[in-house]
Amino acid sequence: GNWKTYPTQIWYEDFVQGEYHCPLLKKVVDFCDEPEFSKIAMFLRGREYLDEKDKVIDIAGRFMPKTYCIENGAWAMNLEDGESPPADDDPGALDAPWFVKESDKNLGGAAIAIVSKPSDIMRHIDKDQNYVIQQHISDPLLTEDGRKQH
Repeated sequence: GNWKTYPTQIWYEDFVQGEYHCPLLKKVVDFCDEPEFSKIAMFLRGREYLDEKDKVIDIAGRFMPKTYCIENGAWAMNLEDGESPPADDDPGALDAPWFVKESDKNLGGAAIAIVSKPSDIMRHIDKDQNYVIQQHISDPLLTEDGRKQH
């Protein structure tokens, strides 16, 4: 074929996987494995359930730590089942930090805010975004070499 490699630049880095690259000047090219830079997108059906943090709950919620969602600036929960947003006076709420994660971003931690208490969460959101909220796991499951397994 007539395929050619387009020059790349670092898009972002993470301390586990290393560098991620994109086309030079973030140009859209004919085909790229990152849809943001590709004229043709290749998606696997159901992929959004792995990419979007709020949808992961649908398939793996029972294996996850307690997870709260914010949709368009409001807590999204089933109030009929007695759910309520986390509060500073909840048992353990101040024992570990809270992660405020944009649900549709996988940028190696770039779309995550960390707050010390639940009452700080709403100050870190954009009303037009969706978020998942989780408290830090104080005793995480680790691999044999000491890395987090989740």
